Amino acid sequence: MRTKKLLALLLVVSVVFGNVAGGGNRIFAKEEGWDEILGEDLPEEILDDDVIIEEDEDYENYASMGFDETGAYDVVNETEIQYDVSEEELENALYELEKKEISIEYSVTAKWDRHYNVNVTLRSIFGLYIQNWEIKLPFPDEIENIWNARITGHVNGIYYIKNAGWNKDIEENGSVTFGMTVACDDSEKVNIPERCGTTKECEEVETEYDLDYKEYSRWDNMVIGEITIFNRCDREIEDWKLELETDLVFKEVWDAEIEETDDYYCYLDNKGDNANIPPNGSVTFGFIAECGEESEISEYYLYEMANPIDEESWIIYELESGEMRDDEDFNTKEEYAAYQIVRSYYITKLNKEKLLSLMIKRYSVFGQLLEPIQDKEMKRQVS
Repeated sequence: MRTKKLLALLLVVSVVFGNVAGGGNRIFAKEEGWDEILGEDLPEEILDDDVIIEEDEDYENYASMGFDETGAYDVVNETEIQYDVSEEELENALYELEKKEISIEYSVTAKWDRHYNVNVTLRSIFGLYIQNWEIKLPFPDEIENIWNARITGHVNGIYYIKNAGWNKDIEENGSVTFGMTVACDDSEKVNIPERCGTTKECEEVETEYDLDYKEYSRWDNMVIGEITIFNRCDREIEDWKLELETDLVFKEVWDAEIEETDDYYCYLDNKGDNANIPPNGSVTFGFIAECGEESEISEYYLYEMANPIDEESWIIYELESGEMRDDEDFNTKEEYAAYQIVRSYYITKLNKEKLLSLMIKRYSVFGQLLEPIQDKEMKRQVS
């Protein structure tokens, strides 16, 4: 009798697993709970004639394995509308979610045998101030020469193009222009897209760094000094920016630039030639500033241009941590729709992986329960 019950339970588990493979949103073993399926309350131990099988802790507390009192598996974000998403739909949605902050205008200035020269103008779509720009440009033709910019990579038909240093920032409602000589199959067809994604974002430096402040001379309410930023980690800090909370009012700065200043606040940018702080290295800039009797820097924050977390990884993180964005977090309705598509794809994927792990563990538990019964049956046959 006990063997039949265990086999019946295994059959129920198989049905549940089959529902997951079919892509269902909420998976039920049956409408009734596990106690009804087994025919009685789960005992503290399972008896079969003279064989006593002590119950496994996981078997005892089946609710802790992800099943509630109705026998339903508690899926991730079950309240969201979910639907099957193909790999192609996922790819298109992820492309829509790529940050496209820059529009591209171009003008062809010359054409000859399977070649053309083109001027490319980049503008900020949303009127943002874009620092140290680098773009990803899907481009099937071959760039033979480039000026006022530089190519930093070319992978799978995508060119990575970065500023030339002196034109590293795109001002609010401003633009920058660079030129290219291009080799192509058809010089009448220019394949430059209307938008492109940026590759870097300004992020606070998470690794270890220090700041040192020195004064060299004072007179009246003025001070001359220098500030040194020490990079204490084994990787380069790229294109640094520095935010200071201080009573110093900077009047002149060398080897850095004043981007913004206010009462007890100053935001400084690198000079260009000292944009990167090498591993375990430092940069120093000097200043003349107004000061009080006891000038101080109470807080400081270092920023850099870093590779942002891609949308796919960020959405997976949101699902695992129970977070979700709404339509106000996106620039267009199309981006929000693409976000929902990617979420739906990974809700289904994560649910299947979670339930597969559960099923493997359950089968292992049930296998341990069946072994003593199978041994007894073998002994009976031998006798």
